[in-house]
Amino acid sequence: MPARQSRLHNTAKVAVILVFLSSLLVGSGLTWQHSQQEVKQQKLAAIDIARFHINSLQVQLERNLSSAYALAALIKQGQGDIRDFDAVAGQLLPFYPQVKALVLSPDGIVTKTYPLTGNEGALGLNQFTHPGQGKEALLARDSRQLTLTGPVELAQGGVGLIGRLPVFMAEDDDAFWGFVSVVILLSDLPAHTGLQRLEQRGYAFELWRQAPSSGFDEAQRQTIARSSASLSNDAITETLALPNHSWQLSLAQPGGWRDTQNLVLQLLGTLVFSLMLAFLVYLLAQTRWQARRLELQVEARTREISDARNQLEATLARQQSLITASNTGAWEYDRSTGELSCSDEYFSMLGLNKQIHEQRYGRRLTSAWEDLLHPEDKACARQILAEYLAREDDTLYENQFRMRHANGNWIWILSRGRTLRDCKAHPTPLTVGTHIDITQQIRDKEQIHFLAHFDPLTGLPNRSLLVDRTRQAIQLARREQGSLALLFLDLDRFKSINDSLGHKIGDKLLIQVAERLRHFCREEDTISRFGGDEFILVLPLTDAEEAAHFAQRLLGIMTDPFAIKKHDIRLSVSLGIALYPHDGQNFNELYHHADIAMYQAKEAGRNGYRFFTTEMQSRYSRMLMLENGLRQAIERQQLSLVYQPQFTLAEYRLTGFEALLRWQHPELGMISPAEFIPIAEKNGFIIPLGEWVLATALQQQARWQRQGLPATLMGVNVSAVQFRHPRLGEQLRMLLSATEVPAQQLELELTESVMMDNPQRAVAVMEQLDLLGIHLALDDFGTGYSSLNYLKRLRLARLKIDQSFVRDLLVDEEDRTIIGTIISLARNLGLQTIAEGVESREQLEMLRTMGCDQAQGYHLGRPMTAEQATELLASVALDTAGP
Repeated sequence: MPARQSRLHNTAKVAVILVFLSSLLVGSGLTWQHSQQEVKQQKLAAIDIARFHINSLQVQLERNLSSAYALAALIKQGQGDIRDFDAVAGQLLPFYPQVKALVLSPDGIVTKTYPLTGNEGALGLNQFTHPGQGKEALLARDSRQLTLTGPVELAQGGVGLIGRLPVFMAEDDDAFWGFVSVVILLSDLPAHTGLQRLEQRGYAFELWRQAPSSGFDEAQRQTIARSSASLSNDAITETLALPNHSWQLSLAQPGGWRDTQNLVLQLLGTLVFSLMLAFLVYLLAQTRWQARRLELQVEARTREISDARNQLEATLARQQSLITASNTGAWEYDRSTGELSCSDEYFSMLGLNKQIHEQRYGRRLTSAWEDLLHPEDKACARQILAEYLAREDDTLYENQFRMRHANGNWIWILSRGRTLRDCKAHPTPLTVGTHIDITQQIRDKEQIHFLAHFDPLTGLPNRSLLVDRTRQAIQLARREQGSLALLFLDLDRFKSINDSLGHKIGDKLLIQVAERLRHFCREEDTISRFGGDEFILVLPLTDAEEAAHFAQRLLGIMTDPFAIKKHDIRLSVSLGIALYPHDGQNFNELYHHADIAMYQAKEAGRNGYRFFTTEMQSRYSRMLMLENGLRQAIERQQLSLVYQPQFTLAEYRLTGFEALLRWQHPELGMISPAEFIPIAEKNGFIIPLGEWVLATALQQQARWQRQGLPATLMGVNVSAVQFRHPRLGEQLRMLLSATEVPAQQLELELTESVMMDNPQRAVAVMEQLDLLGIHLALDDFGTGYSSLNYLKRLRLARLKIDQSFVRDLLVDEEDRTIIGTIISLARNLGLQTIAEGVESREQLEMLRTMGCDQAQGYHLGRPMTAEQATELLASVALDTAGP
């Protein structure tokens, strides 16, 4: 008998150990998986932040380094020198707040610097022989491109960055003049680019680069800026592309991406739970062992079950005391009497008073238990318990359900139990178990699932869930031999709404858009917020005709105003549509093609939709090639200006030229401005591009002036984006002063779109330009805004009649009426008129008869190079007759 007891005791030990290890392993695995997901989310957030600062750094550096091109242009204009360099640099420097010095280095030797105070130590420095700058000076000269050096010890003291632009007076290598340098103090960079805020947000960071190597020298890592805290080994790194190399921005959290303290607490909680579960199993095993021991004693003395019952009750009493000590609710159910008894902790878990509850229901608490169950869980909970009680094997009862707390909330309960057995291992009427509150674990699991699959702002599926549902919809379409439509939806002009009304209004607008899409779409459709103001809609088993009908209805419902606080916001959307299987076999292909189609819808005027076509792919590839090549177009000298002459119609007298931009792409050939100007406006390159056009046109005007040629008007087109630049007036004043061109010889040609966003500000800017003496002309008049309310307030000199009216002037009565109205309107406002696109003598004579003042076009003169325009000025006196 002792041997049999020993075997039972050893079996119980093994069971306890196995339960403990299994529970600990599963719980630790789940905890570690949750921790890994948190680390992933932390790194994804850090990557987004790093990319934001990378973009900010790139914009700041490109903006400040662009000052070198202006100086280089002035050096070429001055045949190797800049007259009154201090005055020119003094006017230029305020526009580039991070630039601390502008330096001229003929043959690589510093001869001039502005400001001189504090920079005297740089004078006479030979950049080719300097140990810290020699390699990169040679690199800049040999590559003939702008390079960025740094961090480097400056001769004038401190550590900084040097933007070095080689200047060649002609195309051959022997015409190397020297360097134009821009000095940026390294200490100013973090403050102006917001890098310091990274440390305030709890990140350690380092901005660094690999210094160029030559020969057998190893490339060295140079730190440009860093936080006080050092980086960990698992830092994420993003790349900033610069003219001749790249910088790296590395981010990490000083304490690591993982919340170690929380992980330890969770693992400790898992350990405690495993110990409690193992202890419960131990108690159950102990009970069984005790029952078996009792059975052996009864067999030896008496066969009466009542003695065994007494022994079991004593064991249960000890078990109850232990469970009470562990703060776990315990229960006991007697099938023979229907009585359910529960521990104090059981009632406390539900916010109930045990005495009051038992006075109300007595010892038969089964009905009370059912009354507290959630209506959705009641039937299932009763069924699982009944099925367990009907079994005779020695399995463990386990169930999860919701019960109502005294405060009205629902809490999740994990209930476990086991039927006790007598000394012969027969089941007794008693079943004992525990209740554990797992509400927080359930909520944590639901929150993890939500963050992994849904957008926190709108509650729509995120990219991960979208890809999964699209895969399922494609499988359904393949099985049914049907099609699928994927729609890429982008909100038109959302950025301007966000900037003008604030991000809170923008977020509420996105929430309302998501809600409107939910009500509009079918239950089987998938709607996802893909990022920013972009949404993806997946319509299963939808063909092209159904997708077009869906898109037309969607455009209609999206035009209804959105009421947010005191604002009624009217919105339009652009839709791109890709169909499975014709446009793609998987999500990535369908998304990419729908994106291209959406872009085409925006190009067509917004508030519309487009289906993807193969022609779109070709146009999109060409657009990307143009966008990538546009940034290097100035540096690689691919841009040029041509000049179209303008004549009076009364005397056929040459009055001036319109400067027109041309781009000779090395692979695609001559690119029309109508194609690349919108791309420049979209990617932000229109500002430096416009500055280059103005500087080049004025330099040509100054060159004619020095040659003693007759003074003429130079017309330059200014885009709406360039016109909105806050320092447009200051830039023009600086350029006019540097080139010594009278302001009266410059005419800015503005499109009517400059008045659309903010007409009152447009009027104020035009008044400022008029005070400088600059002429202003309204281009393409009659095709756009044309508000007489603002037209009478604009400081204009001329209205330009669009060539679309001139083209059919001789055969279209309506075009003649429009032109006559424009001429009459201009005369009443005291403005001159000039017609574009004159291609025949008959058109010319008709315009002169109607009273038009001036004209330009192929009949009068095609756009010509600077040399051809110079010959025209030299051969045609201003008072001679023209064609």
